[in-house]
Amino acid sequence: FEDGASFVGATFEDGASFVGATFEDGASFDRATFGDGASFVGATFEDGASFVDATFEDGASFVDATFGGWASFVDATFGDGASFDDATFGDGASFRGATFGDGASFRGATFGGWASFVDATFGDGASFVDATFGDGASFDRATFGDGASFDRATFRGVASFDRATFRGVASFHGAR
Repeated sequence: FEDGASFVGATFEDGASFVGATFEDGASFDRATFGDGASFVGATFEDGASFVDATFEDGASFVDATFGGWASFVDATFGDGASFDDATFGDGASFRGATFGDGASFRGATFGGWASFVDATFGDGASFVDATFGDGASFDRATFGDGASFDRATFRGVASFDRATFRGVASFHGAR
């Protein structure tokens, strides 16, 4: 996608695969609905990506995805098993107000800039194990189900969890 891509309000009833796709000049999936899974494994977003108010009903995989510019998932809704494992967010990302089902994973993800999870809601088993936050992160007013893990996470800037709620065990073993 050399000149950008717009899928604003699109509905993918049986899911969508953008495995290895490259978006050179921005991509917008605002208010898009992905019914039966969405795969962006290894996708590259060179100049930012917007998934504002997008709905991922049955899983979303952004494993090994690269976001060169700012990534916005503000008010997005994810079913169980959303994965951003080993994803790279070069300029940072906002998941403000996003809702995640059980098993959301950012294992090994790297946020080069600021990461915002303000007012986000996570089901059980949210994982930020081995994640790196370059300019810091805000989880202010976020809500976590049981088993949230930030084990070995690295916060190079401020880590803010003001007024966050952990409904079960939370682990920060080896975080720094």
